[in-house]
Amino acid sequence: MHPYLKYTLILIFIITPPFKTYAVEFEGGARTYLDIREDAENRKIAPVYQYIDLNIDNIAEKNISFYLGGWARQDLADKSFNDKRFESDLQYGYLSLSDEKRTRRLDVGRLVIFEGVSYERVDGVYGRSNLKYNFSLSAYGGRQAKTNFDESGNYIFGGRVSKDSRGLYNLGVSYLREKDYGADLRDEACADVWYLLLKTVELSGRSVMNLEKSDWKEHACYAVLGPFSKLRVILDSQWINYEYYFLALTSEAFKLQPGIITPGEKVFILGGEAEYPVSGNFLISAGYKNYDYKISGRADYYGGKGRYSVSDRWGIGSDIHRMDSGNDETSYYESRLFAFRNFAKINAVIDLFNVSYDNRINDVKNAYSGTIALGYKLRSNIRLSSDLSYSHNPEFNREIRLLFKFIYGFDFEEGEEKL
Repeated sequence: MHPYLKYTLILIFIITPPFKTYAVEFEGGARTYLDIREDAENRKIAPVYQYIDLNIDNIAEKNISFYLGGWARQDLADKSFNDKRFESDLQYGYLSLSDEKRTRRLDVGRLVIFEGVSYERVDGVYGRSNLKYNFSLSAYGGRQAKTNFDESGNYIFGGRVSKDSRGLYNLGVSYLREKDYGADLRDEACADVWYLLLKTVELSGRSVMNLEKSDWKEHACYAVLGPFSKLRVILDSQWINYEYYFLALTSEAFKLQPGIITPGEKVFILGGEAEYPVSGNFLISAGYKNYDYKISGRADYYGGKGRYSVSDRWGIGSDIHRMDSGNDETSYYESRLFAFRNFAKINAVIDLFNVSYDNRINDVKNAYSGTIALGYKLRSNIRLSSDLSYSHNPEFNREIRLLFKFIYGFDFEEGEEKL
């Protein structure tokens, strides 16, 4: 058992009175995946993944809850990742205490923090409280929960102060600092805003600064306009300084590999998408996005989508997009066609995807894939499905992949009982 989970369960046992049982609510689910394929070295790969999520509410009191989520992987054939046959991770597992009005909250354990500048997994403590005049304050501290990294953070702390106005706007200022055995890894501050105007204009944005370097890490702005006569427009812009952007990773699976992004690279992204429902069953959209890299140059990505569906019974869709970088080596067309059909307990999906390169890559002009998926609902909370896919691309001349899924959900309540 993971030590943080063990200590949290012990804490639950200590605070639960032995003389009374409340109407404890259990909710959660389990997802099992078996992925059968060959890798680039023609090795047989067959990992089994198990994901579990569990929520327990009304423990001892109505304001005490426990949340747990994690995964494990076991290879049935050759090693699939990180030269290990078995691997697991506790994604989150914490005890949550709050007052009756839910205006104050304290969480202890392995936490996932979303607070302004912070998007962290932390082994520690998190607290949040509503203050007067619609202000709120949150703070956290502990050790950074990193997976498969030799360098684990010594400690991290941060918080956010925000002002809210009954769903019309939210303004926030946040801060985080992470140290590794006395050396600063991150020292960042963020200002963020969300604003709703006349129920048809939604604006949001954030700016993040690296305080140690006195340099900006990121600016991002988003706008959702409409619907105006059924037309809905989404606009977004983002500026990223990649020198600081990947400092916050907590899993080696997402670690930036050398050579993917040029050192010192920065990018400004500007674009938008417009959606229009021609009828209740037919939706069309068109989008454009410009990528302006400081070193690598400019690129334009644009195209459109179409969707037609009859309730949840059946539907079809098609996408076509163009990536134009001004360089034949990295320019291409991509297209997609899919359809689905739902019956009482059975659903079927077919999905086709193609990328046509301006210049061949490893002597491949078109990279394509096709997937057929079938699902069966055994009960309202139990579902079985399988996906069979075939692909051809510059890395694989032929790849056949078979994925089996078993998904189970539960939600029940133990009746109140006095002992």
